Order: sequence, then C-alpha cells, then structure tokens
Amino acid sequence: MTMGRKGTRGGRIGARPVSAAVDAQEFWSNVDKTAGASGCWPWRTSGTSYGQFVYAGRITRTHRLSWMFAHGDIPSGTCVCHRCDNRACVNPAHLFLGSIADNNADKTAKGRNPGNSKTHGTAHRLAKLNDDSVRRMRQLFAGGITTYRLAEMFGVTPNAAWMAVTRKTWKHVEDCHAGVA
Repeated sequence: MTMGRKGTRGGRIGARPVSAAVDAQEFWSNVDKTAGASGCWPWRTSGTSYGQFVYAGRITRTHRLSWMFAHGDIPSGTCVCHRCDNRACVNPAHLFLGSIADNNADKTAKGRNPGNSKTHGTAHRLAKLNDDSVRRMRQLFAGGITTYRLAEMFGVTPNAAWMAVTRKTWKHVEDCHAGVA
C-alpha cells in the first residue's frame, strides 16, 4: 500500500470496502459525537460545510467516508444524502443513499433549492431584501446611486444589488410608477 496525505493508506476509493483500521480510527477521532447516537456528529474541522478527509491518497467528503466505514462501498453514481441537512454531520444514522434525482427532490421538498419557484424573493431563507426595498433600490439606481452605495445602504453585496436593480433577480417585483418621489 502507498502512503497518502495525513498518513492514510489504501487504493482507490470505491475499489474495495473501507476496512483499514488505522484510517477508521483517524477518521472517527475527528468527529464530535457529544450529541449522542441520535444527534448530529459534526466533522470537527469543517465548520458548517462538508468536511474532507484524505483517504487512499484522495480528498473525499467525510459524509461519504462515514457511510463507507459504516456500510461498505457506495455504488457508482450514488449520492450520500443527509436526513438532517447538516453538511458537517457524519452520523451514519443521518445518512441515506439516493440518486441525483432523489437528492434534488429531497432538497426541493425541504425548501433548499434556489432554482425552485417556491424559494424566490422573501420566501427564500437567505433573503435580505423585500419587494419594497427592491423597488426603492431601483428608484435610487435610476437616480444615479451606484450599486456599491446601494449595497451599503441595504446590507447586501454589490453583486446582489446589481442583480436586483437590473432584474436578474427579483423579477417578480413590479416598479411603482405613480406618486413616487
């Protein structure tokens, strides 16, 4: 076996079941299991995003390795999905296998699909603007205020301001023409 980064060993991922005891021990030593068997087990170094671990000389997402350590190989083209929607979680009880279509349907059902028509405007969980603020931004932009200044005024990025005033986003917002100063 060849040595990979962080001292891991092995061949290609997916070529054989994950079974190297040293890799499993190193892997689980980076997991916070204080929430108990039913809670989320975050990968300690990932913050709120997917964790990564070098296994068999390749960088692999930690939720996929967790599944492999608990259940064996993942069939080619199969996603490892989170029931808990916590990307940092590696608790095998929170993971399930599915196709890309299954994963997309799951995120849409849970309101996490930005392309879904149900999640535009104020319905989107990350929205910082509302219809009235977008109308006001468009008025100010038409009056010569830059998108950088609008971003400061409305607490968004310059790109978000530009997208709103040029109707790349917030397309559903009609401008108010009558009686607006």
